[in-house]
Amino acid sequence: MLTAAEVPAEEVPAEKSNASVGSVDSASSFSRDAAGRPMATTVEQVTPHLYYGKRQDDRDLAFGMALLTRDTLPLWEDFLFGQYEKSARALYDLVPAKEPPAMEAYALRKLFGLIDLENKDGVRAGLCAFRESLRIFRDYSYQPEIWIVYALSGNEINPANPITPEQFRNIEMVLTVLTSPKFTAHMGIARTVYHEVAVFKGDLLNHKHLSMAIHGFAARAMKLRHPSLVWMLTSPVAKMVEIIDKALLSEAKRGEEMPDIFAEIRSLAEYEWFSRHSYLLSKSGMSTHVIAIEALTGQFA
Repeated sequence: MLTAAEVPAEEVPAEKSNASVGSVDSASSFSRDAAGRPMATTVEQVTPHLYYGKRQDDRDLAFGMALLTRDTLPLWEDFLFGQYEKSARALYDLVPAKEPPAMEAYALRKLFGLIDLENKDGVRAGLCAFRESLRIFRDYSYQPEIWIVYALSGNEINPANPITPEQFRNIEMVLTVLTSPKFTAHMGIARTVYHEVAVFKGDLLNHKHLSMAIHGFAARAMKLRHPSLVWMLTSPVAKMVEIIDKALLSEAKRGEEMPDIFAEIRSLAEYEWFSRHSYLLSKSGMSTHVIAIEALTGQFA
């Protein structure tokens, strides 16, 4: 089976189909209040455990950030492990008995390339890092301050309300934020199997350029909670490195370029949580990036 990355450019059909994956609402409209005025980008605290945000040009997209607690850990474990089942089910249910038309075949290869958890270039890396964050929270007796950040697709979801299992399919992208007063670590960013399958079936829309927006929203929300925050750490995969470097130009520094930062991190009470993350602080072979929170907040606008 070809993954999305293996599909030659000349095989991509020129015409559109209802079965296309990654379709985007290109005719994006501005969100408006009751008087029809454009609404500004906003990030607000709903409760001490929940923040939400919305950009002025998002019609069917919102962002949320929920504190991971002992009570909500089972919910997010179900969210995580349910994607493994959803991936297997999609790979089983969606393969047609006969060779489909070209556009549908391309859409299937693209979907399968993304959600196949054996494919290291799909959602797999993000899910593994997301799992690590949940594991650290459990192993340290629910003590680390970890937040789940998500982009919500669809008009029917109120981002000011907590997530329920029925809304898993509306979570288009997710990441975890390990937190300390001066540093955060953004780990486990990925699109979700739930949402990609819903998009393929035509139930929801896919949105472009989400990764930096969700990083930016997380930075803005965390800055509200911890005004003293200065730096964000992340160990991105190669594709995410390209996205970060393009979006922030010289603002993103690799950890080895900033040794004083790592000396400061090691003095934190939370350092042990950070250091136990299998995909953070260069243990995995991926370079840890250090990004100024102030630079990152501008990505959510």
